[in-house]
Amino acid sequence: MSASFSAKVLLAFAVVAWMQLGTSESLAQGTFETVKTGDSSLTLQRTGIIINSDRSFLRFQIAYSTDEEVVPGAFLDSATASLQAVNDLSAVLILATLDRTGAIWAPESPGAISIDPNSIQRSAISVPALQPVLLHSSAFEVTVQIPEALQNRELNFFFDLFDNGDPLRSLGALGEITVVPEPSVIGLGLVALASVCLMRACRR
Repeated sequence: MSASFSAKVLLAFAVVAWMQLGTSESLAQGTFETVKTGDSSLTLQRTGIIINSDRSFLRFQIAYSTDEEVVPGAFLDSATASLQAVNDLSAVLILATLDRTGAIWAPESPGAISIDPNSIQRSAISVPALQPVLLHSSAFEVTVQIPEALQNRELNFFFDLFDNGDPLRSLGALGEITVVPEPSVIGLGLVALASVCLMRACRR
């Protein structure tokens, strides 16, 4: 097998790997934990999250389902994802709020850390098998770079369900949460390495 052919195979593999990194966000799903209106506790929590400059991105999956319809003037059930430093109520980042109307990314909140909503990478994923089955559902995989103010600190992730008290049911679901390096960096590195190998092989 020639060096040129080997380099071409490596390049093809790297490109596929890079593409998979970009598309896996619409396919990946793990186990979801749920909270429903009427439950005694309306908060899902994950603890012990540590983020640093080398792995400064957080990836998570959330879903929301409801029987509510959009009614002018009505205050809807909703679910909110947030990140908070342990023992520091001032270090809070609101990541998203979901309700029947859709999702609001990085909504402004007085006293909370602000980020650009466009900096949040999100893609719709298939809705997990949630119980009970409600009329309207959406689910997302989200990747976001965590600001320096929350890096190198122990963090808690919260997914809070707001219940407006009406008889219509809603639920929130929280999937896997992982700390990751910058998305596509690994794939880009593979492509760059394969390209160098191919150029060197072609010069021989």
